[in-house]
Order: sequence, then structure tokens, then C-alpha cells
Amino acid sequence: RWNQNVQVIWNVPSRKDDPQKEEVSALTKDYSGLKVVAFIGGLKIKKGFRLAIEVAAAVKKKHADPLFLFIGARQNEEEAAEPLIQAHGLKGSIRVLKWMPYRQMLAHLRHAQIGLALHRREAIYPFVSTGNGRKFFSYMQAGIPIIGPNFGEVGKAVPTADCGILVDTENVDEVSRAIQKLLDRPDESRRMGANGRRAFLEHFNWEKEEKKFIELVDKIAHHEISQPNSST
Repeated sequence: RWNQNVQVIWNVPSRKDDPQKEEVSALTKDYSGLKVVAFIGGLKIKKGFRLAIEVAAAVKKKHADPLFLFIGARQNEEEAAEPLIQAHGLKGSIRVLKWMPYRQMLAHLRHAQIGLALHRREAIYPFVSTGNGRKFFSYMQAGIPIIGPNFGEVGKAVPTADCGILVDTENVDEVSRAIQKLLDRPDESRRMGANGRRAFLEHFNWEKEEKKFIELVDKIAHHEISQPNSST
């Protein structure tokens, strides 16, 4: 409203970061026969780390085989998380891997069936725009369906691409039911995952955004963008 000279650049991954088949195959033995529910990014309260542990406990009551895979920096959550994992008897159902390079992380995600984005309302996420929800696009790149928040704009790319389910991500029952639904309907889960992968390849990738950025810089360099009125 204040200035029409605006170019929105989305925070999306590059197609060049796709792992090679050999990188994915090297991890096959680690996930053979498992149904993997992945959670990537900062492992902290406001991103739903502890809630995901509660969700794992709820899902385990109906599905004994899922492995909840966490990849990221714990960020001072370890002391609170370990007793929770022990209390729910989840030691064999949860695997926590440290932060790793993006491409390596994607190789792990290729073995997952579901990706979790359990943002919470108490943090900044109700105000984050669609193009800044990076983990949504990482899950799309990996070709797995997403369970994300139904508030604000951060998860809107999910229904746009029909690649997952949006729920109240502060509600353990809603999240666990969504996981159970995708586990019980593998064909639907694969369809959503394929939709997300296609959306990433066609729209939500840095190669698309790079063109916008270069065009913007070119216009600035050639003085094709007018300066805003100083009175505004």
C-alpha cells in the first residue's frame, strides 16, 4: 500500500540440492521396513518439538511401527525431552539426528512417509507469510505429504499444492489423527507426496525465484524503477 516498487522473493530450496540416488540408497538399511514420520529444523518448543513427542506417544497406541525421526539442533531442549521420551516408553520409536548439511538431510527425508511442521501460535508463526515456511518446501522437495498449521499464512502452500493436511498444530489429538489417516491410507499419502514434489519442481524452487531476483536487480541497475514519493 505504501510503495508499489516491491518484489517478493520466496525462501525456497534449489533443485540442485536434490541428493543423488546413491546417497539415498546408502541409507536404505537404516529405514528398511519402517514407516517414518519426520520432523526437521530447530528442535525447540515453539516449533513443536515437545508436542511431537506427545504425538508420537498417541500414535504408538494405534500404530506400533512408526519411527519418529528428528533432524536438527536441539537448542537446549535435550534436558526436557529425554525424560519425556523415557516416560512415554518411546526410546525405540524416536531417533534424533544432529544438524547435517541440507542435501544429506534430504537423503534421509526420502525414506520418510510424512513430514511434520508443528508451529505454535505463541511464536511468530501466525504472522509468517507463505513464502517463508521453508520446511514445507523441503518436505515437498522430498516428495512426502505434510502435516502443518491451519492458522495464518505459513502453511498455505500445502492446500495450494494439495500435498498434505492442515490441522491445529497445538492439539495432540488432531495431529495424531492426521498421522494415522496418512498411515492408514498409503495411496492417498503417496498421491499428496507426488503432488508436493511436482509443485516443488514446477513452482516452489530457487531457480524460479532467482529469475525474479535477477530481473529486479537488472531493473535497479538500469534505473527502471522509480523512487517512492518522499512524502510517503
